[in-house]
Amino acid sequence: MKFLRVTLKVIAVGALSLALLIIVVILVWKMPEIVAGERLGRLSDAEQLKALNDARVPIVASIAGVGAGVGAIYAARTYSLNKVSAHADRYAKAVEQLASEKLEVRVGGVYALESVAKVLSRDTSPVADVLSAFVRAASVRDSGDSDSDIHAAVNVLSRGLLARQSVDLTKGRFVEIRLSGNTFAGANIAEGDFSMSRLVKVSFKSANLHLVDFTGANLEKVSFAEADLSGADFRGAVVKDCSFKNANMEECRGLGA
Repeated sequence: MKFLRVTLKVIAVGALSLALLIIVVILVWKMPEIVAGERLGRLSDAEQLKALNDARVPIVASIAGVGAGVGAIYAARTYSLNKVSAHADRYAKAVEQLASEKLEVRVGGVYALESVAKVLSRDTSPVADVLSAFVRAASVRDSGDSDSDIHAAVNVLSRGLLARQSVDLTKGRFVEIRLSGNTFAGANIAEGDFSMSRLVKVSFKSANLHLVDFTGANLEKVSFAEADLSGADFRGAVVKDCSFKNANMEECRGLGA
């Protein structure tokens, strides 16, 4: 059946090519005679030949131009498809790297996804979703494991085009994680766990931090501006030079007035 479909396709392409060839021949050789009509009868044989050739030149040039244009479009289309295919392969390989048991491979996968996002540009949500899922999954590992890959993923999510995406880190476990200069602005981290973490110059501006656990954390110059901190737990946390401007702190525990 497959062979038959391929054969029919080849026959159809061949028939179309033959039809186009016939049309070209008619345009080049017959159209000048049809247009000139009776005027050719008043010319000598040499003048008729010259008149017909002069009329055929622009027709041939036009056909050549159309052919070149079609060829250019086809080449551009082929290049675009090849480019998309290459990026799809890079995306698949990067996602596969995130599942590696080796830390350095996972970190490489994170930054490979960032490069894919730069190419996609128009729609980076698939990359943001994958990295968010990676952070959520990686955050439940034993606290003794290195968090370099999580740090890299958070860095990537918080800059460039990916920073415009909505990040869902609901119930993410970031126990004893160390982050500096990262941003979770606008992220959903409801019921997350940052207990015993060390956060320096981290931004949670406008983030959903409902019921987040910050117990025993060391927080320095962290911005909680306009964040939802309802029910968040700061008991035992060291809070230094942090901003809580316009934050919702209803039933927030462990913070003085």
